[in-house]
Amino acid sequence: SSGPLGSEPKTPGDSTNWVLAPDSSCTFIFAVVAAHWAEGSSDSPERRANLHVNKDWAQRAYDGEDKNRNNILDDGEDTDGDGKITRYILPEPPPVPNMAVDVGDQIVTVYWSNNAEDFVDPVSQEQDFEGYRIFGARKTIGEDFIEFSLLGEFDRDDSESIDIGYNTGFEPVRIVNDAGAPDSVEINEKYYHYRFVNDGVKNGWLNYYTVTAYDRGDPEINMESLESSIYANRKYVFPGVVPEQSWWTVEPSVYPNPYRGQAAWDGYSSRGRMIWFQNLPQKAEIRIFTLAGDLVDIIQHDEDYSGGDIQNIDERKEPIMSGGEHAWDLVTQHDQAIASGLYLFSVEDKNSDSPSYGTLKEGKFLIIK
Repeated sequence: SSGPLGSEPKTPGDSTNWVLAPDSSCTFIFAVVAAHWAEGSSDSPERRANLHVNKDWAQRAYDGEDKNRNNILDDGEDTDGDGKITRYILPEPPPVPNMAVDVGDQIVTVYWSNNAEDFVDPVSQEQDFEGYRIFGARKTIGEDFIEFSLLGEFDRDDSESIDIGYNTGFEPVRIVNDAGAPDSVEINEKYYHYRFVNDGVKNGWLNYYTVTAYDRGDPEINMESLESSIYANRKYVFPGVVPEQSWWTVEPSVYPNPYRGQAAWDGYSSRGRMIWFQNLPQKAEIRIFTLAGDLVDIIQHDEDYSGGDIQNIDERKEPIMSGGEHAWDLVTQHDQAIASGLYLFSVEDKNSDSPSYGTLKEGKFLIIK
């Protein structure tokens, strides 16, 4: 060690004793270091090894650009070009992948870009990107939070990564053109290079999706693989039927039908309940009636619907929906919860650009509370 700044060694060449001159000052930087408490009540080599690793990383963080720890900015150490020692540099995971999601009938397609692959780690100064992980989860009000499940993992398969991960390569998820060369797709003026399809997803359920990027770490300096946050690019989606683009040929329906009180996706209040109208045109007016013909509610639908009229759907999370479905909270236009019974509904195509504009279709559903 070169000793605290402002001090002098008591004996030249002795790095263990330092003297501070009168009217002088020096700065002390210290770290509180802990280690993992392994099983057992006594000290052990494993605990001490973990403590030494953590101590070394505390020192590395403080050293920053001062790789040889001599308190001098030597040639090749000024990585940020500011002419002074930059301290408190820690390893970082690759950036969060830019991500987009598309939903359809029982299917969710996840897209992401390759923006994480050229990232240079601030400690190793190497491009150490290794791979991607795709996670998904289903969340309902009325049950405990279900943590993300790993849906897929894809990593490099070159010589530098042969001993890391599964070496799957990216071909299973890479977007390619007709000639088989790497390509991209444009979504909302952004380009995406990978695609993962999750099918068999139940319509009408809130699902989360996220993509993370991770690096290969560096065992030689006790650096574990680091991964971008699982929550940083989380997308909320409701899979469902996509509206037809021309003629409205399908029959509208309701699910679940019959609806039984306190469905798994329901909340606990009268406005926490929900059913879905599906197979809707791009624009529609839904009317709900009792068997006696009394009007219960009127719903205006368009393909940009995002659940803003339903308490059970948090519109602030910007959920992605299919455009061909609309939720209803079982509350009348007079703000009263409906009773059990059989109900009728009609759907009218309100898309003036459609050849089926004005078409009226009918259906029914049963409520059991």
